Amino acid sequence: MGEKTRQTALEKAEKIVANLAYTSYMMDNVTAVNDEHRNFSAGNSFLLNYLNGRKFAAQVQGRRYANANQPTDWVTRNFIETGPAVINAFYSNTRNSITFPAGILQAPFMGSGYPYYWNFAAIGTVIGHEITHLFDDQGVTNIRCLPIEIGK
Repeated sequence: MGEKTRQTALEKAEKIVANLAYTSYMMDNVTAVNDEHRNFSAGNSFLLNYLNGRKFAAQVQGRRYANANQPTDWVTRNFIETGPAVINAFYSNTRNSITFPAGILQAPFMGSGYPYYWNFAAIGTVIGHEITHLFDDQGVTNIRCLPIEIGK
């Protein structure tokens, strides 16, 4: 690896944005979360609940798309916002961010009753896996993040 690529790779690694468990919006702005969910109604009909849920999700996404995307927004690999219950982790090469929803921090992967070494190994494996995406064939495609020196 050439020195310029090495330095740029280190800069990219230092600038990675980490999203852990859930967005601060969910905890810091309870009034806004309640307002956002005010129009959602649930009843006893599966079909009506499903349709109301789809309508609600479309309204929420529409409001979010109307606002400018922020580099710290939580995204999945398909660039659709994810919630804290998702059991997965994601790297976004366009935002240089890794996201660990709360779901992956729960059993069967980790838990308060597990030995410390188990929890550290589990989260360390996931973090290490996501960080490798900074430099894989998808992570380096964003040339603005990591210029590649051919032949070095």
